This record gives sequence, C-alpha cells and structure tokens, in this order.
Amino acid sequence: MAEIHRLFRAGFTEGPGLVNGVKDGDTSHAEVVAGQLEILSIASYAHHEGEETTIVPVVETTLTEDEVERSAKHGRKATPKGQIWNQLGAILAAQPDVGDEWLHKDMPSAARPIWRAVGKRRYKAHREALAGR
Repeated sequence: MAEIHRLFRAGFTEGPGLVNGVKDGDTSHAEVVAGQLEILSIASYAHHEGEETTIVPVVETTLTEDEVERSAKHGRKATPKGQIWNQLGAILAAQPDVGDEWLHKDMPSAARPIWRAVGKRRYKAHREALAGR
C-alpha cells in the first residue's frame, strides 16, 4: 500500500508542473497531460474506494480519540493557506446529508456560525469559479 501512495503523491505533485508546461494552443500535449492526470485520478479513486471498504471501518474502531485528533490536526496543517473553507466545504458537500450531521458532530459549536457567515459563502464562490461562472 505504501508504494501505491508514493505513486499518487509523486503523480499529483508533478501535475501542476505538467499542466503549466503545456504551451498555449498545444492541444496534443494537453491531451497527453490530461490523459496522465485522468489515469492517476481513476487509479486513486479505485484504490481509496477499496480502502474505505476494507481499512477505514477497522481504523475507526481501533484508533483512540487522541489518535483521531492527531490525524485531523495533520490534515488541517496540510491544507494550503487560504484553502481551509474550500476544503471544509468539499468535506461537507461529499457527505450524504451535505454535512449537517458532520457539522454538529465534529465542528466546535463556536465555529459553526463562522462557517455559515463566511465559509459557506466562500466555498460557494469557489465552486462557481470552478464551473466558470
């Protein structure tokens, strides 16, 4: 499993450089880069889908609250500066109930109004920009 994760880290790390290396109008090069990133994305999805069905249930019942919090803290620290609202919005949007349960269970009550007043609006603007609007 570590080898596959190294593959994903290396592939996604080189992605921005590959994209930036495509000259304007060079559609054949763009197609090659897009194909590489698509393969990487499909493989990552399939791999992590498998992990969710086999590893995550075990981890969720094995880790202590401190271990879970250390992992969450690591994830927050790894989020690029200025992207925390987009990351939080994406986490919420990916939940079956659009994150209502997660907000009440995992987000400190003092932070919820900040999400509603600032974060939700910023995430919506981010999604609009991704859609080209």
